[in-house]
Amino acid sequence: MRLTVETSSDTTDLLELAAQVYQGLSEEEIDEIEQIALNRSYFWREKTE
Repeated sequence: MRLTVETSSDTTDLLELAAQVYQGLSEEEIDEIEQIALNRSYFWREKTE
């Protein structure tokens, strides 16, 4: 995995970067990522120690 942090104050550049988030991923991979991102059930779980 590679993480690249881009900084820019230009809105157009930011939109272009956002459009590349899923570049190279399959539809299944994108769906899986979006399901994880939208799943908020873990916010309400009780802590186990």
